[in-house]
Amino acid sequence: VPDGCSKAERKFQTGLWNQRFEELLAFRRKYGHLAVPHNFPPNQKLAQWTKRQRYQRRLKLLGHKNTLSDDRENALHNIGFVWDAHCASWMERYQDLKVFREANGHCSVP
Repeated sequence: VPDGCSKAERKFQTGLWNQRFEELLAFRRKYGHLAVPHNFPPNQKLAQWTKRQRYQRRLKLLGHKNTLSDDRENALHNIGFVWDAHCASWMERYQDLKVFREANGHCSVP
């Protein structure tokens, strides 16, 4: 929650964060993963929220001002949140390639 916010604003922001977190859990129940697409028409606010969590964590790791508290970071970490969506996608495709190579003896995917 940003510094300089009133108590009411902080409460609103906390409630909004918790709401999105619950939506993320519902997404996982429905789709079996936490990699919310960057463009997710059924819930674009959730897609934007997940991008913001990643951005805030990058700021935090760089020692810059951020809004990601340790408690929020831990909550996301504990449910298996995908912090690096690009890396996760790359690793998934790499695993698919390994399976293909094992089955076909080569990596020339048609």
